[in-house]
Amino acid sequence: MKKSILFFIFDMGNGGAEKVLTSLVTFLDPEKYDITVQTLFDYGVNRKFLPKHVKYRTFFHHRRFPAVTYVLRMFSPEFLFKTIIRRKYDVMIAYLENITTRIMSGCPREGVRKIAWVHNQRINPIPYRSDEEQRRAYESFDKVVFVSEYARQAFKKNFPTYNIDTAVVYNTLDIDMIKRLANEEIDIKLDKNIINLFSVGRLIENKGYVRLMDILGRLKNDGVDGWHFYLLGEGVQRPEIEAKINQYGLENNVTLLGFEVNPHKYVSRMDLFVCSSLVEGYSTAVTESVIHGVPVLTTECSGMSEIFGESGCGIIVDNNTEALYDALKKLLLAPRKIQEMRQNAINRSGFFSREATLKQFEQVVEGE
Repeated sequence: MKKSILFFIFDMGNGGAEKVLTSLVTFLDPEKYDITVQTLFDYGVNRKFLPKHVKYRTFFHHRRFPAVTYVLRMFSPEFLFKTIIRRKYDVMIAYLENITTRIMSGCPREGVRKIAWVHNQRINPIPYRSDEEQRRAYESFDKVVFVSEYARQAFKKNFPTYNIDTAVVYNTLDIDMIKRLANEEIDIKLDKNIINLFSVGRLIENKGYVRLMDILGRLKNDGVDGWHFYLLGEGVQRPEIEAKINQYGLENNVTLLGFEVNPHKYVSRMDLFVCSSLVEGYSTAVTESVIHGVPVLTTECSGMSEIFGESGCGIIVDNNTEALYDALKKLLLAPRKIQEMRQNAINRSGFFSREATLKQFEQVVEGE
């Protein structure tokens, strides 16, 4: 008899967790699992990529509304669970560490295996009425899963008194699709005589793109040339990023590409991926970059050392503006180092096995 599994997530937007969830449910055996994805809000480009055998449910049939987290916090987790999810499954997974985790904590444990998925190194306290309620929420789950060992250790350090059972399950990616999409043509012409820098992500504070513009402006003022930076994504900080571009006169050095359903066709053609994030989970964008054989310069964030291993395909620097500036300047002045890292990335790309991550997932689901 098939085991029923519910994945509960805020929406199916264009974030890394939503992309990974789409890949995961695509490759889970439909003969073994009856899979449902439920969103709080009926929004997001990744909904259309869910396979036909996956059932889809939602509660609010529109995009999120302002202050939704504060509104939902007025009600108990038990009331929210009965109102929003309403039914039980054999396995119930809160797939992101936000209000969905609090809602699912209201599900009685009897006859259900409850799992909370943590993608980031920091937990947002806003969905909870108090620290005590947050503790009770996480302790209500049979297992708390982290997408990297770094994230797990950060959680344990921040919440040492929590009585929880933990595991690490790396993200499942559709590598064949990633490589296939890289073959599509792009609508920009890259200058092969310079170093093409790139990043992809939502234009929000955690991604650190405003400070990256400060760094690029400083590089230009310091006379470091022979580069162009492409940024793919949309978000609330776009006006601030555009203002920085104008402030430093970077109009000929920085291109904002906006949102693109297929980022792979751009990533695969670049020379260096730059991750300026303040915090990350197990970065899907960085992982995909390595799969494409593109080296990475990144700030110290959750999962980066696990993605790179000892391969030499990436450089990790302290998570501050000065360290990122120094490292990027050195690389731009030593293009041979970037080529060496590129070969290391090509060699590392074979590390990301779908079979291994699916086995990890099944062990968690089955309680092994």
